[in-house]
Amino acid sequence: MGQYLKAVMLDFEEFKNISLKGSKMASERESVTVHKHEYLVDGRKANFCIENYLGGTYYLAPDEILYIKDQYYIQESKNSTRKGLPDLTDIQDGLFKLILYSNIDSINLNNQP
Repeated sequence: MGQYLKAVMLDFEEFKNISLKGSKMASERESVTVHKHEYLVDGRKANFCIENYLGGTYYLAPDEILYIKDQYYIQESKNSTRKGLPDLTDIQDGLFKLILYSNIDSINLNNQP
């Protein structure tokens, strides 16, 4: 068994804290990174977190969150400059987020429903 796995098993709460901090920092970095072929309606990326029923927290930086006619739309954009389709990892990421986002049952913005 590897050292990392042993450390996780010994102190799972510490692992969660380290993992969440890394996830949050990655989300914050992505929210300020603009890629060459991205087009954003207002020029800014969103940043938010999702909590699941088990207490897990996911920090995410979708390309945009649009508010249109009393509904929120979480937009993820994938592009490819050299091929007909995005890379497999981009497709997998998009499918994961599609499943994740489609299971949201409530949303709060600044602690307001």
